[in-house]
Amino acid sequence: MTSASPNTSRPLSGDPVDTAQLIVAYERTHGTLPTVAAAPGSEEAELYRSLKRLRLLHRQGKLEATASKLLDKRIPGW
Repeated sequence: MTSASPNTSRPLSGDPVDTAQLIVAYERTHGTLPTVAAAPGSEEAELYRSLKRLRLLHRQGKLEATASKLLDKRIPGW
């Protein structure tokens, strides 16, 4: 798997907090959240799928509070 940015070597683990940190790092590096229009197989596409999953968990009230707070603080309106 790919990392969230050139200066981050952590792969996507499936852990919501780790994933939230990678999404925050991506947003800080690129100035935007990953989008659905990302090239298939790219880092952005992986992060977009993860962001989509986190949003679904959040709407269902199942997202780990630490991940939710991290995203809310670093990327308001994520």
